[in-house]
Amino acid sequence: MALFEYAHITVEGRKQRGFIDADNLENAKDKLRRQGVLYLTVRLYKKLSEKALFRGSKLFVIHFTRELAQLLQSGLPLYETLVTLREKYQKKKEAALILDFCEYVKEGKYLSEALKKYPKLFDSIYVAMVQSAETSGTLDVVFFELSTILEKNLAIEREIKKALIYPAALLSFAFFLLMGLFFYLIPSMKDLFEDRPIHPLTQSIIRISNWLTTHALLFFITLFSTVILAWQIFRRAKFKNAFKNFLLKIPICKKIITESVVMRFSRTFALLLKSGIVALEALRLSKKVLNFPRFERVFDRIEAELLEGKAMSEGLRGESIIPPLFTRMLATGEKTGSQGEMLMHVAKMYEDNLNRSIAQFLQFLQPMLLVILAIIIGTIVLSILLPLTDVSTLS
Repeated sequence: MALFEYAHITVEGRKQRGFIDADNLENAKDKLRRQGVLYLTVRLYKKLSEKALFRGSKLFVIHFTRELAQLLQSGLPLYETLVTLREKYQKKKEAALILDFCEYVKEGKYLSEALKKYPKLFDSIYVAMVQSAETSGTLDVVFFELSTILEKNLAIEREIKKALIYPAALLSFAFFLLMGLFFYLIPSMKDLFEDRPIHPLTQSIIRISNWLTTHALLFFITLFSTVILAWQIFRRAKFKNAFKNFLLKIPICKKIITESVVMRFSRTFALLLKSGIVALEALRLSKKVLNFPRFERVFDRIEAELLEGKAMSEGLRGESIIPPLFTRMLATGEKTGSQGEMLMHVAKMYEDNLNRSIAQFLQFLQPMLLVILAIIIGTIVLSILLPLTDVSTLS
């Protein structure tokens, strides 16, 4: 069965796009006629690449996972669940993706095999949990837990982005204000300062303004090139890792990063253990959420020690980058045989701590930026006002 895309006219007279699955083109047209759809064109739908599907994918994966869990919990078989979701997303680009899942399950294959085809949408942790659930017959439980962890991770990402919006907006406003001062205000007033002794600060600001107005094209080309070059350099793993290590040397950044890493690792490791994956494999998969070389080196060593039969908490004890609270609670979980439950408590604790740390960081960052920008802009404005005060006095 294939997916066909059609354009049709709605009862309101608007043109809309839709999707329908059929064996061939004629069968698709026949289905549309039986449904009373006044179609304009019908064509075989060209499957979108994973890159195209990846745009805006986080929300789709969360909704898809949550709906899978709800339908499976209601008692629907997996294939019927996928067909139901395919019908729901029929007019969206994700319809082809869900149809692909339907075909896999219909052929008697595992859903996890289909998920592996889309690694940017469904990472190895997601696939491993589904694979384990297929074996244990707990797909509904695992999909519900996956949707929960995905929602919480997205919420944290949004909090961090929200925290950066204000500083970014403030810096952008300051940049345009400085450009206005150097390119328009100061050049329009420099005639007032001719043939008069002026303060060295004012002379410096006028020289900068003169250079910028004379070499405006060179300035903007250099600025644009510098931003592009910095972006390309930062994308390289070596420089990205160096920057991450630098952030860990700043106390407030280190606190936020550590809480975020411990929260993500604890939640992922706990869910993998709960879904039936053995500790060693769960550790290998959980390392992928660390994203910081210093933490990765610690858990690489822990993995080697785990192979030798040592407990995780033993290897983590004494590591300065790992919070002692995490190590103690992990040790308690190992002794009582409740690692998963204990780590879920750890994840919740560090999630709350992270939210508080982000709020504190904003309280520190916003006034600091305002003070720095006020000093820069105030210095430029003062350099203009000083000569004007002298002129008024002379007159």
